[in-house]
Amino acid sequence: MEFSAKRLKTFLECPRKFQFTYLDQIPVPTPASLAFGKTLHETIELIHLDGLWDEGSAFSLFRSLWEKRQQEEPLLFTDRTPKHYEGLAEKILSGYLKRQRHRPPPLLIEFEFSLPFGEDQLHGVIDQIREEGEGLVIVDLKSDKSKPSKAELDMDLQFTLYAFAAHQIFRRPILACCHYHLRTNEELWTGRDPERCAETLREVIAFVAQNIKAGFFPPNRGLQCRWCPFAFLCERDPLWQKQAPLGGNAPFLNNSRR
Repeated sequence: MEFSAKRLKTFLECPRKFQFTYLDQIPVPTPASLAFGKTLHETIELIHLDGLWDEGSAFSLFRSLWEKRQQEEPLLFTDRTPKHYEGLAEKILSGYLKRQRHRPPPLLIEFEFSLPFGEDQLHGVIDQIREEGEGLVIVDLKSDKSKPSKAELDMDLQFTLYAFAAHQIFRRPILACCHYHLRTNEELWTGRDPERCAETLREVIAFVAQNIKAGFFPPNRGLQCRWCPFAFLCERDPLWQKQAPLGGNAPFLNNSRR
């Protein structure tokens, strides 16, 4: 099987959502906030690759990519308009340009990898890999409103998978992992030990793969249901109805996240 951090986290959050998303492949509109984040990533990648360090060029690039995405994808706008996201992008990009234009460029941008892990395959795209002396720093760009706590960063499965993969591919120390919060232009830090990452991934993948092979995809009722596009499919499920409405229904996730 092929696993990405997103697939693993989706299963741990709710096996039923994993089934609907990756196995049944039920089509749903892309949330505007997610599309906005993807467009920001594309813009920042091109800023680095093409040297577009003046605000006018960066803003124009974002607007072009944003308009193209709206034409090509069905996007779900709720409480924000496309113009709101354009204004937010200008604020984010202005801060990013000021902070990053004079720093050494990343070693790699939007680095896609695929590598074997036992009988399975790990896949992902690392936003940026930076060099610090003899080691590497993993950078993950995030456009979310909220910032994760230190405890959440220390348990984040995406950094665990990315740090393990980067260490395996480049055979260099992973000095740190940086959650770059674009809305505030803050860098939030955590660390990873590659050997511990391997142990965690073996444990998580074994659990997820075993349940997938068994066809076991129970719903996990919780606060995440408020934003799930498949919630209406679960509401009449007796198993979902019996669960605690505020979560606590996924013991592996609640007790063993890393």
